[in-house]
Amino acid sequence: MNKQQEKAVAELQTVLALEPQNEDAAYRLSSIYIEEKQPAKAKEILSKLLQENPKSAYAHYGLGELAAAQEDHQTAIDEYSRAVELDPDFTGAYYDIGLAQLKLKRYDEAITSLQKAQRLADDDEDIELALADAYTAKGMTKEAAEAKTKATQLKARNQNNDSE
Repeated sequence: MNKQQEKAVAELQTVLALEPQNEDAAYRLSSIYIEEKQPAKAKEILSKLLQENPKSAYAHYGLGELAAAQEDHQTAIDEYSRAVELDPDFTGAYYDIGLAQLKLKRYDEAITSLQKAQRLADDDEDIELALADAYTAKGMTKEAAEAKTKATQLKARNQNNDSE
């Protein structure tokens, strides 16, 4: 862990000591632990958040990310699904459900999940690329090409916006 991450961990731990129900701090801290391959610490943070707030969509989303990082895609889908039950507009959760379904070769389900994410996010390059992958796997070449084209356009538009 680098110095910046160590500082962030200390700050997030302080926030959680003062506000144990703080979803943002718990989620961010668990994400650092997941990235640093410390799953037990990530799970502990998210489990504490669920004790404080059983209806925390972010706690379930974080548990989904933890499961996905451990290649347990069905558990990831289950946790992401709990997140969208609690927050039906949780775009990232639909996207990640779709990615996990792709890994499990459940292409029809992946397309449905990614299309939900697409409707909520409105123009997102990553969603378009994931849809292209799902369409390709299903042999839907026309749809795959359209999604790739849209992703390319979005990437170009985002680069133009960044350079301005």
